[in-house]
Amino acid sequence: MSHAGDAATNDQALAVTDPSGSGARPRARRGSPDFWPKYTLVFVLLLVVLIFSVAKPETFPTYTNLVSILSSQTVLLTLALGALFPLVAGEFDLSVGFALGFTAMVLAVLAGQEGVPLVPAILIAIVAGGVIGGVNAFLVIRLRVNAFIATLASGTVLQGLTLWISGGQVAANLPDGISEIGRTRIADMPVLVFVAGLLAIVVGLVLAKTAWGRYLYATGLGREAARLSGVKTGVLLAAAFILSGLMAGVAGVMQTAILGAANPDVGAQYLLPVFAAGFLGATAIRPGRFNVGGTVLALLLLAVGIAGLTQLGAPLWVSPVFNGLALIIAVALAVRRRDALSKL
Repeated sequence: MSHAGDAATNDQALAVTDPSGSGARPRARRGSPDFWPKYTLVFVLLLVVLIFSVAKPETFPTYTNLVSILSSQTVLLTLALGALFPLVAGEFDLSVGFALGFTAMVLAVLAGQEGVPLVPAILIAIVAGGVIGGVNAFLVIRLRVNAFIATLASGTVLQGLTLWISGGQVAANLPDGISEIGRTRIADMPVLVFVAGLLAIVVGLVLAKTAWGRYLYATGLGREAARLSGVKTGVLLAAAFILSGLMAGVAGVMQTAILGAANPDVGAQYLLPVFAAGFLGATAIRPGRFNVGGTVLALLLLAVGIAGLTQLGAPLWVSPVFNGLALIIAVALAVRRRDALSKL
């Protein structure tokens, strides 16, 4: 099995023996050593916003720009939330981007070419994502294939299946109801932004406030210790992969609604930003652990940085370079923190 992260023994014991969360560490105060690691990302985000606001005062600090930034992160946030479940459980799901592309195409083909009513087509696309997650779980848990290899392989298969069902062509001419979902706005903000925000709140509460979430953390922090303590680690891992697939299905539906079409090449491009956000987010709010609050902050920081650089005239190649450097820095910081904890 591959493991996405390590932690100190006392964290493992806390997660296993105190699923209710009553023994959680106290909140970091400004004078405590935990304060700056938890909130550094917040201050960095505010600093970046200030810098670009001064550099481009006519376009950057505007509501229009805020709408643009948040809209651009709707699909990515939903996908990242799904990827968090396996990461918390100590595994990778590298198929999430390909699952997004596949489920987006499934929706487009069913609703646009096969005449399936919109609601059933959406449900089928989301369930297809869950099935993908179930297959990944079977490969990792039952067949004991390394999660990195298993999900990368399944993602490659999905890419081929997407090309097959689409004929290698963009699926357009979809029913108006699909595009209407993407066009619907509240206070000039796309409604899908609020949907993604609601999903973030729900996932955050599940991971941080429920016994299930704490058992999932326990599985990732020390699988054998959790299993010996009575935690059903296999069931939790299976649920993590299935939830990851379901969220990829939701992201695929969002992608199709926003574009009003499905592109067979869309999906793989999300892989790097998803994990950059996950690992960078693990350095904030709950340092050393993958968490929703940190992931949201990381996505905002990446989006704000890219938006600001674009407004300053940066070329297109800056975006992948920016995301790649962010991932390298995030992993380096995570390793450094892990090493520091291991010496305690």
